[in-house]
Amino acid sequence: MAVLWNCYPIVFCGRSFVSPNNGAPTNGGNSLLYDTVPTLPGYFDERIADLHGADTGAIMWHDVPNAFVEARNLMQQGALPFWNRYKNAGDPLLTQGISMFGDPLHFIVLAGGGSAWAWDGKFLAAKWLFCFGCGWLVLDLTRRLGLALLFTVASAFCGLFHFVPNHPGFFVFCYSPWILLSVMRALTESGPRRIGWGLLWLAANTGCFNAGHVEAAVVCIGGLNLTGFIHVLAESKSVRRRVVGAMAALTALFAGLNAPVWMPFLSYLPASFNLHTDVVIEQFPFYLVAGLFDDRFYQAVQEGPLAQGPGGTMFVLFGMLFALVSFRELQREKFFFINLAALVVWGGFIFGYIPVALVEHLPLIRAIGHIRADFSYLAIFQSLIGSAYGCLALVRLSEAGAIWRRWAAAAGGLVLVELLFFWCTRTIAKPADFPVYVAMVTFCVLAAPPMYLFCRRTVGARGFASRLALGVLLFLPHARFGLYTFGPDRWMLQPGVRARLDFPSKAVESMKHGARDPFRTTGLAWDLYGGYGAVYGLEDIKGVSALMNPYYMDLCGRYPGVERDSYLIELPDPAAARNLLSMLNVRYLVLNPHDPPPGGLPYRLTGRYDLTVFENEAVWPRAFFVNKLRTYHGIDDFVSLLEQYGESPFAAISEADLAHHPALRALAESPAAMTVRAASGYRLGANETSFEIEAPTSGLALVSETYVADGFTVEVNGVAREVLRLNHAFKGVFLDRPGHYLVTFRYAPPHWALASALFLASMALIGAGAVATMRGDWSGPEPSVGASSPERDARNGSAN
Repeated sequence: MAVLWNCYPIVFCGRSFVSPNNGAPTNGGNSLLYDTVPTLPGYFDERIADLHGADTGAIMWHDVPNAFVEARNLMQQGALPFWNRYKNAGDPLLTQGISMFGDPLHFIVLAGGGSAWAWDGKFLAAKWLFCFGCGWLVLDLTRRLGLALLFTVASAFCGLFHFVPNHPGFFVFCYSPWILLSVMRALTESGPRRIGWGLLWLAANTGCFNAGHVEAAVVCIGGLNLTGFIHVLAESKSVRRRVVGAMAALTALFAGLNAPVWMPFLSYLPASFNLHTDVVIEQFPFYLVAGLFDDRFYQAVQEGPLAQGPGGTMFVLFGMLFALVSFRELQREKFFFINLAALVVWGGFIFGYIPVALVEHLPLIRAIGHIRADFSYLAIFQSLIGSAYGCLALVRLSEAGAIWRRWAAAAGGLVLVELLFFWCTRTIAKPADFPVYVAMVTFCVLAAPPMYLFCRRTVGARGFASRLALGVLLFLPHARFGLYTFGPDRWMLQPGVRARLDFPSKAVESMKHGARDPFRTTGLAWDLYGGYGAVYGLEDIKGVSALMNPYYMDLCGRYPGVERDSYLIELPDPAAARNLLSMLNVRYLVLNPHDPPPGGLPYRLTGRYDLTVFENEAVWPRAFFVNKLRTYHGIDDFVSLLEQYGESPFAAISEADLAHHPALRALAESPAAMTVRAASGYRLGANETSFEIEAPTSGLALVSETYVADGFTVEVNGVAREVLRLNHAFKGVFLDRPGHYLVTFRYAPPHWALASALFLASMALIGAGAVATMRGDWSGPEPSVGASSPERDARNGSAN
């Protein structure tokens, strides 16, 4: 019911988490097939949904296209998605570490072929899991069903969902309660129950790790498991060796189960181009600590359009403060104090009292620039659980004077946090309605506990009215964290209308029907942006990937007429870049019909449809035979070579690579005239490219798909050969004699055999555990976690 209430526009009103119109009004939303609204064919809603600085491009430019590729690979070819030929002239896919492929919830999307309704189902299922997990965790820790139900509902309105309304971080966060709950239960249960909770732990951690935001996932997995592990050690002094052994066994199984993701990722990471090599670590100043409990404090002083950090709610801050001043009632609750200590540590990463100089020495963490946001995932969730102890203390207190004294202390702490913010930012202009908002939220938070006390003493009509008033006080500060179909855009999240993400396009159909051989296409402006062409099965030279080919990015970054903006390739001067585009097999270039074509465009206009389509008549074939080999010394030398000779196909090799292949020296020194033969009989599989070559002499077969040092193999007429790096960023193979050849390039991630063996071994152990669980007796003692003493259980039983 909480999820239906929170997400009613998605369930009942045809709105979508992956609507094309979810974006930022300042830049016209997210460019997809078109760079103007509406951004897709068959879609007529021109209203841009303001998602308040959320990073909506991550899912629309990366995850949605990838999901279509993954679904096609699985359903049409029955192959795992190792390779993505649809962006950047070819990128590894599973090796990226953020493919979502190992997330159990992602199979909803794959079963739906990547469609919008399948994505919406995944988001709804994830939020349901989060709410249910939070409620179960609070029940486990407090033994209060009423509190568990309250936090089940409240968790649907957690403020972090306002920061990641449709970002992969949404799924990472939704696994959080299950990680903490399952680690504590798996380490304290015995017999079949332990195995059952261990299986749930594996599922939760694996889902989080593969949810699509690996930095935040590693932080959450590490932080929550450490918190739970320390708590169990503190509670189970007599069996610490068993607890440590169980944790080690679970960790080993997790590592084996996810070996097909992390092993290829770590292998490719050092050799890839990514934006984390020269990362700048970002932390908030401590006076912005109020933002951790309401992101409006961040937004009131931030620079730039993107939201800089997530926040929870001020109710959570008050609950934490009330728990702190009620430590006597909570002195037996070890988890509260362990959780509090963890929050202090996470806060150091967020607010800078753990200095950057120290963070830079921490493996993995030092490569995360946005640690202030990623550690906020941990802090927001654990502060939410910590605030449950404040509610527990309030329920346990019976003497009115003690309640009011602690209420006053907690209220004073909350006001001090807000005053710290206003004093330290007094010179910064803030939105005019911001003080009114803060006053409203503060009033609701401070008035709710007294109203609760009043509700405890009233019955009948007055009792109903007081409970209704309490509900209003509880809801108002959380209201903007829901989804709506009405209200002011400045405050309310109103997702756009659901669309068919691959609605047929006449321009796309004309390009597919106009070419018999493989080709690539790209947008002259922001059309086909961010690799969205993968949704339509169009191969592009642009795209968003976390790890990209360094040779390819180097080539595109140095060639005239081409620029790199962050991860994306842009074409400010497509005429100057013509030879590069020809070598990249770019046959078609598209432009929004509303935009005038750039001057001096050397491409033939083939039609005006929903996109204007231009054809590059000088395009090189995707693969070809050549009998001669040019040489070059470095990237600048190759750029000059391509500018001078690029009107027709050729093959070139660096002098450094040629030194390792002396058999090629004869081709480089051959006086014969240049002979080029285009390939035929193409077969483009999920992870392989095959073609036929007629070679009149010895020479080279070259294909314009990016070269990766580890992972590619090539067979020539069924015989394995060595893969060569040619034309700086692409691959080829040496043909030592004339003949008719079938050439097949295949890709599998590095160390895939070992990773698969570890995965299968882990699955075998997990399967044995599952069988033991199903055959075992589930009756037994209640878990000890959260039940610190018989006296507390007795009190809880009478109170319930």
